[in-house]
Amino acid sequence: MNSRTTAHRRVAAVLASLAIGAVTLTACAGADATGEPGAAPTSPAAETDASELQSGSGVPEECLDAFPVALGAPDPAAATLAPADWPADAVSGVLCQTTETPDGTRQSLEYATDLSPEDVLDQLEAALPASYEATRSDQGLGEQIDGSAGAVHFTVTVRPGAYAVAFGTD
Repeated sequence: MNSRTTAHRRVAAVLASLAIGAVTLTACAGADATGEPGAAPTSPAAETDASELQSGSGVPEECLDAFPVALGAPDPAAATLAPADWPADAVSGVLCQTTETPDGTRQSLEYATDLSPEDVLDQLEAALPASYEATRSDQGLGEQIDGSAGAVHFTVTVRPGAYAVAFGTD
């Protein structure tokens, strides 16, 4: 099997795992003092608006709608797998969150943007250095860009109002 294809599948699997984890966290229901599942929480902390928790944790205001479960200030320096010539400023957007696997072989940067998904992919694709191998295709969840730059593989996924860049190594 082509190692580039295997790496792309691994990066896609990491992105899917992160998305499932975020959905799982939002689906967890609270319990009242009687322990009834799904009952309205009664603690003062639970009554705090989620957007207040986010903004108090350092999440940029532009990210509140695109990433409703993001917490903490995003750290652009966390993208240690990004190639030195990665066109980080090619697309207008606000970094909302960064994630990394425990072993450090996969990282994801997630952005909020006012651009359409097509414009995000068009602008990023045009800005990629000629030395990169990249393909744009629909993998079943809409168009994305998959590619490699040396030993680093990347996937760019888009949705209305947001996009994510995942980097991985073998």
